[in-house]
Amino acid sequence: MKRLVVLTILLGSVAVAQNGGVVSPPDIVGSIAKGQDSANKAKESAAQKQLLKQQTELLKAQTDALKQQNAQAAAKGVIAASGNEFLQKCENPDNAPVECVSYVAGVTDGLEMTGSSAGFCPPEGVTYGQSLRIVVKYAKDHPESLQKRTGLLVLASHAEAFPCAASPK
Repeated sequence: MKRLVVLTILLGSVAVAQNGGVVSPPDIVGSIAKGQDSANKAKESAAQKQLLKQQTELLKAQTDALKQQNAQAAAKGVIAASGNEFLQKCENPDNAPVECVSYVAGVTDGLEMTGSSAGFCPPEGVTYGQSLRIVVKYAKDHPESLQKRTGLLVLASHAEAFPCAASPK
């Protein structure tokens, strides 16, 4: 017959005997604490998994929304949507609509105003028409990149045409 008997209380410690074995309170408290730690860790892990799931769902929703916006822009023939739309409208720089020059000017001027070189360093005197020709040439020479947004093609074309000098060591 199992009986739990408190044998003694001595200097604030308690000894417990169960069928002749002695278990000290720190062992009991430690076992309870370990159980609580495991439960807390399980709760934290579940909360982290739930948070990760929510973040993943949010990211997927944002990605889907951007894809839809890109598709709508492409359907409307917006030149910023991709290099394909840009090249279709701006292929002949001498007869290109004003939006072609304006788009390229907006990207390059925007970078200049923020003080960012974005990997290219054009010399003084580069005109908007020249910048447009650079982007059109790059688009024609790199058909594997035409699915990219036009802004990226503007940056890549100018980085290729006007690389920054290597910094002295």
